[in-house]
Amino acid sequence: MTAVKRNQETELKPCSNKDIQPGIHEIPFDEYLADPCPEPSFSSDVANAIVNRSPRHAWYRHPRLNPVRPKKQSAVMDIGKIAHLCFLERVVDVGMDSRIVVIDAEDYRTNDAKAKRDEAHQNGLVPVLEKQHELILCIGAASQHAWDACSELQGLFDDWKTERSVLWTEDQAGTLWCRSRPDLISDNHTIIVNYKITGMSAEPDEFGSGYLIRGGYHVQAYNHCRGIEQLTGVQTKYIWMVQEDYPPYDCSFIGMSPSLRALAEAQWEHAFAIWQECLESGKWPGYPNRVCWVDAPGWQLKKWEERPEALDTDATFDAMKRIGDFVT
Repeated sequence: MTAVKRNQETELKPCSNKDIQPGIHEIPFDEYLADPCPEPSFSSDVANAIVNRSPRHAWYRHPRLNPVRPKKQSAVMDIGKIAHLCFLERVVDVGMDSRIVVIDAEDYRTNDAKAKRDEAHQNGLVPVLEKQHELILCIGAASQHAWDACSELQGLFDDWKTERSVLWTEDQAGTLWCRSRPDLISDNHTIIVNYKITGMSAEPDEFGSGYLIRGGYHVQAYNHCRGIEQLTGVQTKYIWMVQEDYPPYDCSFIGMSPSLRALAEAQWEHAFAIWQECLESGKWPGYPNRVCWVDAPGWQLKKWEERPEALDTDATFDAMKRIGDFVT
């Protein structure tokens, strides 16, 4: 693996890829992840890495700039992939789907189970334990029921494009490529829906004010919208369908408000400007090469200043002395 040293800049020579035109394409998921654009392309993953970490993190995670990076695989990710298939493609029996390998084992602790799991991943398939079959069926049934019951989306499933790869350029020369892959795009391009499955709460206020921002989903949403709008000229609305991966597998529908979109747009443009500079220079700086002094958060200072009288220092020491006297 290419070594990336902290507090230094990484130089690279981007590789070329097959020729493809801007548009909304049907491309296999693995090819999309590998980046099918003629030049290394900007994505929400890149944007979030730059905004929340550094340009070097974006370089490390990019499939074209750092093709030897290790691929992330986990049982949780596999369940998420199958849940997407159940919802987006209405897969009913995962055991009959050629993309899914059902492994007859209690867990992945045995060498045989590990070998079958790794073989499935190497062949581009999704492994799942036999005992998780019922779990996936419950998740799939609940997601389909929730979609059909949503008043704003009722009866629209047949009119959606599923998992299309959206590729576009941001400059007149056609060299600054971007890509996105929304789960669902309405036939008239006015609505985008992205399905998320979570082990946390899907309650709209809790998810929307917490993990949605921390996970960078708002930047991903803006990237989805920007690609469609650049290609079609149609203004889009964005909705997250969030499902809990535990009983009763409930779902919520959360829309991106104008203020959230404005924040996402500002962060996207900030990241894209840095991406462009790094591509031109071939240098991808990491964290600052200096001491960064951390201030106490204002809310923590306020909380300390407003602490109860019972926590006063003198009172605390007096109480501790009395306890000591009692013990001795």
